[in-house]
Formats: sequence, structure tokens, C-alpha cells
Amino acid sequence: MTFHTDPEHFIPIRKCDLVNHLCGDLGSDTAEAEDLRKIARILEAIIHYEYHIRLEDLKTAYAPFDPDTETHPLVPLNKAEKLQHLEDLIGRFIWLLERANFKRLSQADIEKAIREGTQWGLRFDVDFSMFDKLEIFARGAATLKRKRQRGFWPWTRLEEYEVPVYRRLVIILRMKKHPQVPPYIDTDNVYIKIFKDIARMDLEMLLPGSRVRMRPLDQGKVAVPVATGITVTGYKVFSLGAAGLKMLTALSNLSSMILLATLAAGAFGYGWRTFSGYQNTRRRYQLVLTENLYFHTLDNNCGALFHLLDQAEEQEFREALLAYYLLWRQAPEEGWDLETLDRRVEEFLERTANIKVDFEIHDALEKALRLGMIEQCPAGRLRATHPHEVLRRLDHLWDNYFTYNTPPLCAASEKNAFAS
Repeated sequence: MTFHTDPEHFIPIRKCDLVNHLCGDLGSDTAEAEDLRKIARILEAIIHYEYHIRLEDLKTAYAPFDPDTETHPLVPLNKAEKLQHLEDLIGRFIWLLERANFKRLSQADIEKAIREGTQWGLRFDVDFSMFDKLEIFARGAATLKRKRQRGFWPWTRLEEYEVPVYRRLVIILRMKKHPQVPPYIDTDNVYIKIFKDIARMDLEMLLPGSRVRMRPLDQGKVAVPVATGITVTGYKVFSLGAAGLKMLTALSNLSSMILLATLAAGAFGYGWRTFSGYQNTRRRYQLVLTENLYFHTLDNNCGALFHLLDQAEEQEFREALLAYYLLWRQAPEEGWDLETLDRRVEEFLERTANIKVDFEIHDALEKALRLGMIEQCPAGRLRATHPHEVLRRLDHLWDNYFTYNTPPLCAASEKNAFAS
């Protein structure tokens, strides 16, 4: 399989590979490279700790709706509290997907994909009224090259064709009571699914409750031959005049019954063959669908939260480190403005790693400024903080996450503190 991916915010480089790449650009054994490794190590620890807090909040919000849970709440939630947890879960989930550089698909995007049908020539009906909540996120709009046989015979040559895909697709949904929802589905649960390499025209196959429907062309292939056969058979029978009527009154005669059965079989034969071909195509599609979902599913439910949070955490690290590195090593003393930094990071990745991205400069700047890695001048230009000062600030931040081991207050201070 071959992919051609359009530039997006997502940076497809592992953390350790990025650090090694930047240190190699500095010279692996230099003092500057060692400083950068120290910055990367403590930056990774800080971001991981911050995301661990986010994870615990997400797990708390998801707990009442997790279909795979093995724990039981000590205090059950009432209806209002559960609704509040659901809104909190959806809000936190959207925040997480944005940090992992996913794009939220609109209702119009989803309906357009469903109207286009599948690459199998099938059409689906999706009743959106069965969903209480439905959000779909995609990342990595790409074109995948696949091969298929030109004809029906095993010896026909393969041809290559292109399929627009989403490299990653995330669905979060909650069903509600509906005739199409099976009774064994608990509509209190929220389901989270992560898929890879899903054809954009096959989006509807991931939604529960979607039903295959025949296209008007397929319906015509079945109805027209049947109607034509009936018409021709009736014409042949009644064109016999009195002899035809006599034949109809002699249905008790075995030979007459066989004759009419043969005529009826001819009338319905072609239409049935067309309908059977359609059903065979549908069965082949469902078989391939089952196989594809088995190999294209990455994670589910609570496991999906861990998966997505890890991706968002790594993305935050990459953005902050790249923004700092380019300002530190390539910017002049007066620094760069926002647009220049954005452009230089993209050029650096394309030149040195052959990777095209649309760098998310605002996320990178927010983190680097908050952590003291970058300073903003009064004129609005951006400058990198000296590596030793960055290490001091990050170390101070890390040391002060927990302050339980601080010296006790003196008696006078304690008295004043309680009095206040």
C-alpha cells in the first residue's frame, strides 16, 4: 500500500527520534546537544505529569458510561448527575482530540460521505435519530493505492486504483431507545472506537444501525424484467383466445400446470438472477467489512482514552521542542515574529526529515511561553530563553508540583495563619 498524505498539524515523528534528530543537527557529542537532551527529558516528564491529571479526569467522567468496566460506584449517580458527567466527558474528549490534531467532522461531512455510497457500489441508510450523541473525528486525509482484478477470472491482471482514506478515525457515540437498536445494547453506555486507514466513502460502515439499501438502478434491474416477463406471459396466454381460456379452466390437468409453471419461471428467472447477484455482492461486502474491521480497529472504549491521550501528549512535546529549538539555534538576537517561526519550523522538517506538516504554531507557543522556554518581547517578537535558564525554570516547576515536605511554620506564623 502507498500513501500520499496532505500536510496537516500532526507531526509523524516519535519523541526519541525527534530528540536524536535535533541533537544530530547540533552534533551529538556537543555541550549544546547535551543541554537539549536535558531539556527534552524534563519537558517530557512535565507534560506527562500534566496529561496524567487529564487522564484521571477523563476516566472519572467516562466511568458511568464505560461498557467494559469491572468496578461498581459506591454512590450511584442520579439522572441529573449522570447527564452532567456526559456533558463533561464530551467536552473533555473534544479537547483531547483537538490536542492530538484531529479534525471534527461536521454533520454535513458525515451525510455527504454516506450519500456517496461505498467503493462496492452499495448504498446505506443511516437513521441519525437512533443516536443520543455522535461525534466523529479524522486525521490524515490521504490517498491509498490498492490493487484489484480487472475481470472475474483468476488469471486477469491486477490494476492499481486510488482510494481517499482517513489514516485515523475516532468515533464516540451513545445510542438511545429506538426500533433499530437491538435490545441487548445498553443505551446508557458510551462507545469509543479508533480505526485506521478507513476509506472516506466507507464511513457509514462504522456506524451501528446502518442498513444496506438497493439503488434505483438495482431495483430497476429486478423489477423491469419481472414486469416484462409477466406482461409477455399474459399476452401469450390470452392471445390464444378461446383456447387460452380453455387452458386456464383446465388447471387441474397436470400438463397445463407444468406449462404455466414454466412460463412463470421464465418471467421471474432474469429478475431473480439480478436480485441474487445483488445479494451476493452484499454478502461479499459484509465479509470483507468484517475482515477489514478486525485488522483496522486500533482500540476501544477506555483503552481508546489511553491511546488518544498518549498521542496528544507526544504531539504537545514535539510542538514545544521544535518551536524552542528553531528560535534557539536559527533566530537572530531580536527573535522572530509568529509567522516566521511557523514557516521556519515547516521548512526545517521538510528539509531535514522530508516531512511536510502544517505546524500548529499557536499550541506550540502557548506551551513554550507558559513553561518559560520562550519569551515574548514588547514588540511581539519571540526569543528563546537560554538553555541553562530553561533547565532552571523547568526544574523549579517540577520540584513544586508537590510541596508536602516544606519546613513547618513557626509558632507565631501558625497562630497568625489560623487567626486569618
